Amino acid sequence: ADRIEKVPVLGLHQTSHHANSGRIVVYGDSNCLDTAHMQKDCFWLLDALLQYATTKYVPPLFEELKSSVVLDAKDLPQRMEGNH
Repeated sequence: ADRIEKVPVLGLHQTSHHANSGRIVVYGDSNCLDTAHMQKDCFWLLDALLQYATTKYVPPLFEELKSSVVLDAKDLPQRMEGNH
């Protein structure tokens, strides 16, 4: 199988269905919040992820994207030149 690297990731996971169970959010592209890359701010995304992690509320945007999305490698975001 071909291996694809540098894939942006967004995942929301409920650890179990007990009342005191926790949630975890994984987001693999911090450039969204980096002012050096800010073409359009995405603090709305951070807010939505924190809301899910702390309250279990799943914003409608994420409900619509419940399934796995596979991107073509040529469509992936590219690192800004000069950024390490």
